[in-house]
Amino acid sequence: MPERCYTSRRLRTVYWLCAAILALTLKQFYSAASAAQLQWLLYPLVLLLEAFSDLDFELDANYLWQDKLHRISIVKSCAGMNFLIMSLLAYFWQWRNKPFAMRLVLRVLLSAWLTALLANSARILLCIYCQEPLAFHTAISAADSHRLIGIAGYFLCLWAQLSAFRCRNFRLVATTALPLYLTIAVLVPLVRAWVLGLATPDIHHLLWVTGIPIVLTLISRISITWTLEKVVRLVSAEKGQRLA
Repeated sequence: MPERCYTSRRLRTVYWLCAAILALTLKQFYSAASAAQLQWLLYPLVLLLEAFSDLDFELDANYLWQDKLHRISIVKSCAGMNFLIMSLLAYFWQWRNKPFAMRLVLRVLLSAWLTALLANSARILLCIYCQEPLAFHTAISAADSHRLIGIAGYFLCLWAQLSAFRCRNFRLVATTALPLYLTIAVLVPLVRAWVLGLATPDIHHLLWVTGIPIVLTLISRISITWTLEKVVRLVSAEKGQRLA
């Protein structure tokens, strides 16, 4: 029995070590990769955008996708690598009780790739069609409107993934989605900047990246508390009626 427990712990350690190595490898690869090396993300993304909109992209000599009619460019920063890493770790978390094997790792990689493509295409389409109206109605800059849509969109997609797209689980996994999102979007860039001597991320951007997920999580917790209080009041009222 003790030997079996030791083997199980060792497999769990290998499992999470594999997840960490994959995440760090993808992060380092992205930081050094060119647009040409990211076509496995950019090309399917362009196909999805063209399928669900009237956009029409052409590949230029620098491996960037240009829609000259709408003046939209799909560049390296549009690849959605950070969300791919978040989705990867989220799937490792969701399937942590499954037998660890290479088949599971491949399933995680493929699922994270597909999820990232869908989330990223939705984010870009929202930015294209909603960025200017949102900036106009909220009196914020176009850049902040872009940030708001991107950060909220990615966080909600991660949240939905962790809840396995079940409404009853959606609010319950907020406390799991928040630390995962902040680790990849805030902590890792800060640590990399400190260790590698890179430029520190812009404080204005960090405030947005940190603040939006926290606000959304707090709203969900307040909503849960309100719902529970409402249920308690209904149960108490029903008991009072029975006693009467």
